Amino acid sequence: MVLFGISVQVIYDGLKPYQQKRIDTFLNPNADPLGAGYNSLQSKVAIGSGGFLGKGTSRAPRPVEFYSGAVDRFHFLRSGEEFGFVGAATVLTLFAVLLVRGVTLASIVKSRYASFVAIGLTAIFATHVCMNIGMALGLLPVVGVPLPFLSYGGSSLISGMIMIGILMNLYTNRKEY
Repeated sequence: MVLFGISVQVIYDGLKPYQQKRIDTFLNPNADPLGAGYNSLQSKVAIGSGGFLGKGTSRAPRPVEFYSGAVDRFHFLRSGEEFGFVGAATVLTLFAVLLVRGVTLASIVKSRYASFVAIGLTAIFATHVCMNIGMALGLLPVVGVPLPFLSYGGSSLISGMIMIGILMNLYTNRKEY
């Protein structure tokens, strides 16, 4: 156990200063509430303020007012604030359906290669969803991982659409060897 603690400190000391600050901010965002921890703290406030049905799109503050630079990363918190628990649950349900369908597709295709492709693409979606929602809820450090189909940025949307297109092609040709 002591060896583990020493190795963690050695690894931490080997990180670059911005990486150390990211870890420090994740562990204690209240240490710099107006600086590095601002987005993490405000995201929790936004999700909590949505309540059960949300504030609606007209009553929720604009993202620029409270989430400096985080508009493109924290779309889950916007759905939680504007549409409340119902909106957040809907987003999670839709992503769960996508992931279950991807795993189901991997099990029904005849080709082993197609099965690996389906699992790989589904794993990419699952990783992005878990990391982005974990960031918004303060469970993971804030990094630039987009929420598929919701985050700003054309490259994320295009790559997500390409992956869905590949999954649809695998489904269409599921009976071929």
